[in-house]
Amino acid sequence: MFLPFLKEKKWPRIAKPMEEKSYGLSSEDYLEDFCIEELMDAVEHKHVGQFRKALEVLILNCFEEEEEEHAG
Repeated sequence: MFLPFLKEKKWPRIAKPMEEKSYGLSSEDYLEDFCIEELMDAVEHKHVGQFRKALEVLILNCFEEEEEEHAG
C-alpha cells in the first residue's frame, strides 16, 4: 500500500549568507576580510600584538590600493 504522505522528504536548499559569498572578490578583498577577522579576534582575546599586526597589514593594503588607483 502506497501512502503519499510517507514519501521521503527533501530539505530545501538554503543560500549562503551574503557575508560568506565569494563571487567576484579579488585577492585584496580576501586580505581585507582576513585582516578584519584578525582584528575582531584580537579584540575578543585582548591580544595587543595580534591587533597591531592585523591593523598594520590592513592599513598598508589600503595605501597600496590608493597608490594603484592614482598610478593607473
